[in-house]
Amino acid sequence: MINKSRIFFAVTASSALCASAATAQDASKIPVKKVGAVEARTTEPVGGVTSMRVLSDGSVFLNDFQQRRVVLFDGALKQQRIVADTLGNGLPYGQRQPGMLPFTGDSTIIVDPATLALVVLNRRGDVVRVMSAPRPQDINTLASANFGTTAFDSQGRLIYRAQGGPGGGGMGGMAFGGGGGGGRGGNQGGGGPGAVGAPGGAQGGRGGQQGGGRGGDFGGGGGGGDFGGGPGGNQGGNQGGRGGRGGTNVQPDSVPILRANFDTRKTDTVTFVRVPKNEFATTPTPEGGTRVITKINPLPQADDWALLSDGTVAVVRVLDYHVDWYTPDGKHTASEKLPFDWKQLSDADKVKIVDSLKAAAEIYTRQAQGMTQGNNNFRLAFEPIAAEVVVA
Repeated sequence: MINKSRIFFAVTASSALCASAATAQDASKIPVKKVGAVEARTTEPVGGVTSMRVLSDGSVFLNDFQQRRVVLFDGALKQQRIVADTLGNGLPYGQRQPGMLPFTGDSTIIVDPATLALVVLNRRGDVVRVMSAPRPQDINTLASANFGTTAFDSQGRLIYRAQGGPGGGGMGGMAFGGGGGGGRGGNQGGGGPGAVGAPGGAQGGRGGQQGGGRGGDFGGGGGGGDFGGGPGGNQGGNQGGRGGRGGTNVQPDSVPILRANFDTRKTDTVTFVRVPKNEFATTPTPEGGTRVITKINPLPQADDWALLSDGTVAVVRVLDYHVDWYTPDGKHTASEKLPFDWKQLSDADKVKIVDSLKAAAEIYTRQAQGMTQGNNNFRLAFEPIAAEVVVA
């Protein structure tokens, strides 16, 4: 059982760290910005806030996933309006967590993965229109807060980071960035078509679709996708084949920053950014289920990016701390390296860091397995990566 605590949401006056085109020769060091004092506090507890949107007048949209609602607070955090919930007081808050994107001006977009819709709200929380995503396959990426900032330029084009991982589709794809393709069905022959096997995680394969005819060999199982695929067709002659064996899914170390045009419905690639490589190993369990081991990297390395007011995309490169600039007309320039006091870790330091993660990995594993309900044969476990793999 995981203890759930309720928190009070506070707005603080803080200074944002803005990107500058000035070179490192113009500054001796990076200034440190201090967080200001608390300006306002809610009068009632707020649950798990997954995203928020601050408007020009200080009003705040909150996506409270724990209480399954979207709330609009005034600048003083005293008055609130329910924009979406499960009680019919506004938009329906579905089973799949919606996302929240800042749109042009004080407009805000609610991303609804269930309907593939982008719902545009005005500053009062009223629905003004509904748009479709330029790339429907990216709707889960837009709804998730795990893939960084999403922004619109002055021309209304959507700039966002694509989801990492090969392949795609399925619940496993949403959780782990996609997987391998499906296994083939059983050979045709008498006896009618074979039943579709259960899908593997990220489209890990469907069982024999056409196992009929002359008695068919085996309704082929999944072809070694993220979760090893499901069982093959049961009616394809003799019997359905077993699901594919488990394997290792290593995500790519870079993903594209995309720019989507709602008018032309076309998407182009601005650049690629470095992302942490997450490794997932899948193995079958004696009960016929699947065990997924997630490798924890204590020092993940990733680029970060921001959109400037003129539509330029600025990317801070993590390996040497320089900034790349990509203008709307496709030009690319780069600044000098930012001043940074690089600290080299020895091999002994890496071993200490990895060893310290083992206890945390055991806690995460117990919590994940404790949340498993019913006859669910899906088991999630966590392990730290090997010390020699740590890059620092």
